Amino acid sequence: MAIARKPVWSLIGAIGACLVGGEAMAAPPEGGDDLDVPAAPAPVAAPAPVPSPVSAPAPVTAPAPVPVTAPVPVTAPVPVTAPVPVTAPVPVTAPAPVPDPGAKQGPQGVQLTGYIQAQAQLDQQSQDQLAQGGAQLNQDLLLVRRGRIAITRAWDRAAVAFELDANTVRGATVGLRRAEASLFWPRATDDGALPTLALTVGLTDIPFGHELIESSRARLFDERTAASLAFFPGEPDIGARLWGGVRQFRYQLAVSAGEPVNERAGQNRPDPNAAKDVLGRVGVDTAPRDGITVAGGVSLLAGTGFHAGKSATKDGVEWRDTNQNGAIDTGELIAVPGTAATPSENFRRWALGADVEVGVRSRLGWTRVYGEVTIASNLDRGLYVADPITAGGDVRELGAYAAAIQDLGSRAFVGLRFDVYDPNLDAFDDRKGTLIPTDARLLTLSPLVGVRLPWHARVTVQYDHITDNLARDRRGVPTDLKNDRITARLQVEL
Repeated sequence: MAIARKPVWSLIGAIGACLVGGEAMAAPPEGGDDLDVPAAPAPVAAPAPVPSPVSAPAPVTAPAPVPVTAPVPVTAPVPVTAPVPVTAPVPVTAPAPVPDPGAKQGPQGVQLTGYIQAQAQLDQQSQDQLAQGGAQLNQDLLLVRRGRIAITRAWDRAAVAFELDANTVRGATVGLRRAEASLFWPRATDDGALPTLALTVGLTDIPFGHELIESSRARLFDERTAASLAFFPGEPDIGARLWGGVRQFRYQLAVSAGEPVNERAGQNRPDPNAAKDVLGRVGVDTAPRDGITVAGGVSLLAGTGFHAGKSATKDGVEWRDTNQNGAIDTGELIAVPGTAATPSENFRRWALGADVEVGVRSRLGWTRVYGEVTIASNLDRGLYVADPITAGGDVRELGAYAAAIQDLGSRAFVGLRFDVYDPNLDAFDDRKGTLIPTDARLLTLSPLVGVRLPWHARVTVQYDHITDNLARDRRGVPTDLKNDRITARLQVEL
């Protein structure tokens, strides 16, 4: 009996050594603190090898580490949990609708923009009176200078833009500021580069000079200079415009009606003649090195003005109460003969301009210096309306300005602008029946201070010191008119 028991205990001891040895070998390969290892003992503890006495010999213990296939259960959860991340993106991408071919990102798609300029102004020539005819002379005003909203839509090769302007300059008015359709070649890109060739048709900006092209939203000075306002009472006109850019070169060529649309009420009229104005600008816009920008160009305009004729009048009688007695006396009734109608006439007008701008970035911020000069003939349409038919000859005009704007950090800025406008280089003054050459220039010095607020807002205060010869002294000699102005403006963007 003793001899029979010894092999049994040896067999039991061998099986126990195999079990202990299997556990000790299974743990180290995966690391003792891996949370997935406890799942391995389930298949390892399978008693399948125990009932077979054939597997009892010690050499069979070598295959025992085969259950070290613990990596299998470790990797087994991977396919079990893998479907979770695989299915997770489905609800994210599934709701995304099929994109509209016309709705693109970047420069394309529908955009809504706008801004409001509210201001208070004080003017030296303001009076609490009415002029002859009922015009109001008060110029100390609170008003909305501009309230604009624009809708634009762009595709790869086409775009449309529609903009409205509302203001209270001459009562509350709302009018069309821009309505244009454009075609591009090549297609628009996301980098903001100008197309090589573009055609814009409708109520669009007038391509002349620097100041006229600059947006009223971006301009820091309150208004354009006197010369620019005289030559172009409004910034847009109805016509067609070819424009584009090749590297640093820029060009614009337009055919327009020649009647700029002014947002102020009562300032617009239809095109009175069949002739159209041809104008354009060519120039460069480049950055020769980091922190320096240079831009400039030459502009040209050739067009046709309109002199309105007069209707015929009948014979009449005029009473002049020379002795102020309120009664008709001898010699106070005067016959007024009728006049024949006079036909309307066209006249030629032209302008030539040049502009330049340089920007330099320093520790204070950007320093921007720019200027423009324009010589013209019969072009004044807003201040001293030029009419060579009435004047008896062509009217030569000259306008120029120089300006500088300095950033003071990222928020504040200061500026200074000096402009001169001579509406008639050949002006004469009549003194006691004698024609004497006179100075008709308007000189304006405009210092400016402002701050950019972090809420899409900007506040500016500008003072305009104007020197001119619009007034007369007691002797009748032209003298400076007291018409300086100070303006405080708040602009908030949409």
